[in-house]
Amino acid sequence: MSRSTTTRPKAGRPTAAQAQKRHVEILDKALKVFLKKGYDLTTLDEIAASMHMTKRTIYTNYGNKEALFKTALEKAFVECAPSPEELRALITDDLATTLEAIAHNRVSHFLTPKGRSTQRIVNSETHRFPELLGVFYRLSTLPTIVVIKEVLEHHAELGDIYLERPDTTAALFLSMAVGVPARGIMTGIANNDIKDLDDHIRYCVQLFLHGLTKPEVRAKTPA
Repeated sequence: MSRSTTTRPKAGRPTAAQAQKRHVEILDKALKVFLKKGYDLTTLDEIAASMHMTKRTIYTNYGNKEALFKTALEKAFVECAPSPEELRALITDDLATTLEAIAHNRVSHFLTPKGRSTQRIVNSETHRFPELLGVFYRLSTLPTIVVIKEVLEHHAELGDIYLERPDTTAALFLSMAVGVPARGIMTGIANNDIKDLDDHIRYCVQLFLHGLTKPEVRAKTPA
């Protein structure tokens, strides 16, 4: 009788899948604690105890509290923003409709409880970790800008709009349509009224597209 040659993991040693699952669990738990208590009041002892592991295990995998904090936030940045695939699914033949849908989608992600908490801790800790703003832009903001740029370039090729600086134009739209209301709601300056948000996004799209109207067409438009 031939013996099975199937290789089994050694007893007590997690598989790659188990290790990855544990990694995600640690980051999720750490993020919850960081978001609740802030960076200063969070201890690795508390995180380790909540995961039923030793602090040494966290040190082995992440180095120190700062590294764990940054790694957990990077995961949150990705999760609190729409994926490019999600945004591309919103694209229609109508440019205004597409831009409104992308803006609404982005705001809805930004204003989830997790999104708000993540933004607050970034704002409170940038004096200590200024690089967080760059990481947030790269992981959360830039992917949305890339999709908006693709949409604008497509309509420019069709002759629908006049487009000179695609990257800058896409970033300006996102800031105008999403950044302004999101910051207002986060700081309490603006309310969280859906109708007000709809009106703001719709007006921004109209204003934005007017600026992309071909010069010769704009010249014929009555003042």
